[in-house]
Amino acid sequence: MSSEGRMMTRIRRIWYEQPGTLTALYLALEWLPFVVARVQGDIQDTPLPRALRIFAIVAFLAWRIRRGGRVSWAILMLASVWNLAAVVLGAVAPWSPLYVLEVAQAAVQLCLLFSPAIRNRLGPVRRSVAS
Repeated sequence: MSSEGRMMTRIRRIWYEQPGTLTALYLALEWLPFVVARVQGDIQDTPLPRALRIFAIVAFLAWRIRRGGRVSWAILMLASVWNLAAVVLGAVAPWSPLYVLEVAQAAVQLCLLFSPAIRNRLGPVRRSVAS
């Protein structure tokens, strides 16, 4: 098997069987815009204490997803959709590479939430039976 085939096998295994890796990637992508802004010297956009509070909430929700939390998954999914829509609709043409990076980041986060490993980790749907 070629090295490309082995790499695709590893990626497929992660995509279907390793929700922890995908959740860690989601959290890393959540922190990425803040780090990029700081590297570029922009400290006015989001102060560190606010960014840490937001990240703590997202990390808690991601932890709840790992424990089977459907509501946490729905909140993160809606936040990711909102983030993607805000970046796409708020940008003016021509897009700079930073906007392209933000759109890609939001789209990848949304895809990660819909991955089979994370979706299969969620708890069962509870249906009440009228008696």
